Parts: sequence; structure tokens; C-alpha cells
Amino acid sequence: MNDPHGILWDGSRYHMFFQYVPDSLVWQSNIEWGHAISRDLIHWTQIESLLIPENEVGCWSGSVVEIDDGYLVFYTRPSAGDWSKGQVVVARANRDFSECKRIEPPVIESAPSEEFIDFRDPQVRRTRDGFLMTIGAGIKDFGGCALQYTSQDGYTWDFDRILASRSANEHDPIATGTIWECPQFVELESKSCLVFSSINPDSYHQVQYAFGTSNQDGFQPEMWGNLGFSEIPYATSTFRDNENNACLISWLKESSDVNEYSGAQSVPLMLRESGNGLRVEIHPNLNRYFRETAESTIQGNAWLSLSGGSGEMSVRLIAKSNELYISIERDTVEIRVNEVKRIYKISMSVKDAEILIDADILEIILPDAPMALSLRIPGEEVWEVANTTGTLIKRNYWGE
Repeated sequence: MNDPHGILWDGSRYHMFFQYVPDSLVWQSNIEWGHAISRDLIHWTQIESLLIPENEVGCWSGSVVEIDDGYLVFYTRPSAGDWSKGQVVVARANRDFSECKRIEPPVIESAPSEEFIDFRDPQVRRTRDGFLMTIGAGIKDFGGCALQYTSQDGYTWDFDRILASRSANEHDPIATGTIWECPQFVELESKSCLVFSSINPDSYHQVQYAFGTSNQDGFQPEMWGNLGFSEIPYATSTFRDNENNACLISWLKESSDVNEYSGAQSVPLMLRESGNGLRVEIHPNLNRYFRETAESTIQGNAWLSLSGGSGEMSVRLIAKSNELYISIERDTVEIRVNEVKRIYKISMSVKDAEILIDADILEIILPDAPMALSLRIPGEEVWEVANTTGTLIKRNYWGE
């Protein structure tokens, strides 16, 4: 599995759709829209796929928007001759998603001009006057961009403007690549945020954001930053929970050299406005399933809160022949899994870290950065906390 999209609360449960290739650990183009449901954003049950390719390359990423009697489902249909040339197809689903019927032809046949490349991943949202669509692309010989379309009925769309763009040659404070995928525009308390997954074919794939103001004249970015401090969280999707909080879930991107599965979805995070711009927080629904422990060991499903007043903190875990070491010193994160060491530079000094271990997945969230990381680690039933720098709160998974 990969990109999550179309996440929504229907009044009684959450729906999450995602790119899905059944029975394969290797990416293929004939992607389905996998479908999972949940009451709490934590425990998910996969059910029948919503969309399966029909005389098309695949049903690639998109979004879902509610209408009076159901939902409009928007997805990317790549061109058979050139996958970088996407079309936007709409399907109509009933209230429980038991029926979903495509409406042909595509509502957007191609990018607004040959100037734009890699046109895909529509995010659609309702407005007072109709609908707005944000879609990812790149501008030839320039850099990544997000385009905006408008519609009164959800079926007829007009190109409105370049919502945001940035030169691939700009590197201060970050480089934002040549193509933006999975753009997600979200309104916060007083500001707006554009979350996107950037591609630089020569070096990186990374989740990033532009933070600023929006009005009738468009979106004016005031701050650029990384939302993930490794290459593994990607294709982040934003949504509103049942209390209308701005939230996000990311695909945890992995190589295919695993035995049982490849790809996972992150824990849900909340996106907040703060004095420094943005803040990410673990969704409070996770709190009900963990209990604090004073034991020297933690389970293979655990939540560690690490803080250090001096900006230096670390924890070392041991299980059988495996060792996991996490150190955060000002603006540097070091992670060592046995003999493999990774070092990440982040944009600012941090004093707090949330560490989640879910069997063989490690997630690290730095709330004030705001940044998140994920890695595959050895799956162990019990870890011993060998030593710690800073203050550590240990919580074990309690269950449903």
C-alpha cells in the first residue's frame, strides 16, 4: 500500500482510502483505491476496494468530498502513453460507499498548458460558492507548483491560478524540488498551510509545507519548512476529524525487500498553528490505549515521551541481540539500529520528542519542529530501557 487519501468522518466512522496493489510487494501501475474504516483513527479494518481500474492504467491518488446525497470521488487517471500526464476523473458514491459509479469523460482532460508537467493528485474541498481543487505539478525548467481550479457543481472545472510555486534553485531555508505531489491545502486558525510531497529526481522525496495567508487574491507563503525529516514519511494527506480538527496521516514508504508487507500508514497527527508557525501533535485518540508504566521494560507496542531541558536527550533500548538508540542533540537526530546509524539535521533545536514503537515500525514526532520520521526496526515483544538522558515517560499499549 501507499498514498492515503480521501480520509473523512461520515458521522459515525472514519473512511480512509489508499493506493493499493493486492498480492504484491512491488509497486505496479494498476493501482486500486483500497478502503479501510475505523471508529477512532487508530484501529482500522480493511474492506472491499472502492475503485478498481477499468480500461485505464490505474486509479491513482485523489480525494473525496461530501455532497447532499453522497460523495464525489476524484482520482488521477494517468495517460497510457505518458504517466506524467494525468487526467482527473470523478465518480459518484452513495452514503455508505457501497456503490461508486464513474462519470465519463474525465472532468479535467490535461494540465492547463504544456508548461506544466507531472499533473496529478487532486484535492477537492467545498466552499460557499462551490468547489476548489488543488492539484500537484511542476513547471518546466523552474520548480514544483500547486494549481487551483474552481467549480460550481463539482463536474465542470475551470483553471483559476497557480496557487503556489517555487524555484528548484532556491535553497533558503529549504529546497523544494522540481515536482510537487499530493498537495493538501488546509485552513488553520488564522493562517493557511499547503502541505506537499516534493520530488527532486537527483536526491530526495520529502514532505514539506508552505505556511502563510490566503484571501481573494490567493495564497501568500510566509514560511517554508520540512514536515518530515527523513525520506520515509510521504504522500501526506490532511483531513478533518469528528471535532473538526485539522489532521494528517502519511504513507510510511519502504523498500520492497520485506517478507510480509511493504508500506504502512502513520499514526494520525494534528496540525496546529503556533507562535513559530506550525506544530504537530499526536492525535488525542491515542491516549486512551496507552498506560504509563514504571517498569524498566516496555512492550513491543509502546509510546515514549522524551524531553531534555538542555536540548540533549537520548534513550537506548535492548532486546535479545537487537539494540535501538535514539539521540536528539539540539538540531541533530541520531538513530542507530544495531550497526546501522542514521543522522538527520533538522531546522531548529527541539526539547521534546514523542517516540512510538508499533511492532516493527518506529515513528518519531518532534512537535515543535514540526517534523516526523519513520523507520522499520526489528519487531520485538519486549524492550529493556538500558539508559536515558533527559526525562522519559514510558507507556505500554493497553488494548482496545
